Amino acid sequence: MFYILFSVRNIIHFNQIFFYCLIGLIDIPLFNKFALFSSFASCIVSIYLAGILAFALKDFCLVCVITYIINAGLFWSNIQTVYSK
Repeated sequence: MFYILFSVRNIIHFNQIFFYCLIGLIDIPLFNKFALFSSFASCIVSIYLAGILAFALKDFCLVCVITYIINAGLFWSNIQTVYSK
């Protein structure tokens, strides 16, 4: 049971859930810049993974595409938050 709950794959999912909750809930100016940087980094990784999915694997994954859209939305939201002040 311990191994299943705390395996590497589950820890990655816990980190993603923590990341998305942290991005959406905290409104501190310095953290907003960190959120902008981390959402930019997640968009770069999403573009890389989308390229692998489309060109190397020649496959389509709806969950992956939805994750890419959420990352782009977070990036856009963080741009609006940081530069609207």
